Amino acid sequence: MQYRVGTDGSITMAGFEADQDNMMGSYAARASLRTLLADGRGGALRQQLVRILQRSIIADVTFRASVIATPLPAFPDVTYTGMPDGAPSQLADDPLARQLRIVARTVRSHAAPGMKRQVFMDSIDGFDIHEEQMREQTALMQRVAQAISYFQGALGDMQDQVTLFTASEFGRTLASNREGSDHGWGSHHFVVGGALRGGLMVGRFPETRLSLPDEENPDEVGSGRLLPSTSVEQLAGTLGRWFGVADGELDNVLPSLRNFTHRDLGLF
Repeated sequence: MQYRVGTDGSITMAGFEADQDNMMGSYAARASLRTLLADGRGGALRQQLVRILQRSIIADVTFRASVIATPLPAFPDVTYTGMPDGAPSQLADDPLARQLRIVARTVRSHAAPGMKRQVFMDSIDGFDIHEEQMREQTALMQRVAQAISYFQGALGDMQDQVTLFTASEFGRTLASNREGSDHGWGSHHFVVGGALRGGLMVGRFPETRLSLPDEENPDEVGSGRLLPSTSVEQLAGTLGRWFGVADGELDNVLPSLRNFTHRDLGLF
């Protein structure tokens, strides 16, 4: 079941914070809410809402008791260089690093919440930079690299049980739309983890040039958009098999996978 947490841990429902005596300015509202949650009467909609709220309260208490108490190494003193205005300059202030920190904590304490297999989703934005591509891309990738390096170290002896992979909704074009690089198709991605066969390059690098009237580039399909040589379904199929999905079930999970000869990219 999905559960959303913040960079500092679980998000306590309003009115149930340990250091808060009132709710919405009322000292009676908090007690009234607890009374309502203990009342199992009412229609189906109310009963379902009460179940969800009770589940949220229990999950918050369980998460805080088991996860936040798990020690982790402190952020190293890493300073980013060449960062655009408004971007973090220290690893400890980087949203991606802080997201990965709470993931590492959750993984390290997995036995207490009773988790066996789990998917965590973290994100970093700022890549839709058009005319700033040449200036800001290096700094963005530096942030990603430093955050993942910290994450791998924070996992400790559990690195073999965790696989991190990147995903994105678009790449960048080779051609300009007069405001810099535009939204593209193909993109490079990477997978990190102790279970991997390290150092592999999967697929092939495209020819990074535009098609000309007398010289067509089969990897460029118009407006500088690159056609990827490897499908996201192939990567997902490989990761799914590592995650425990039976080969016979992969076509149900990934209906387009049957269109590709190589269903496993050999990463593990």
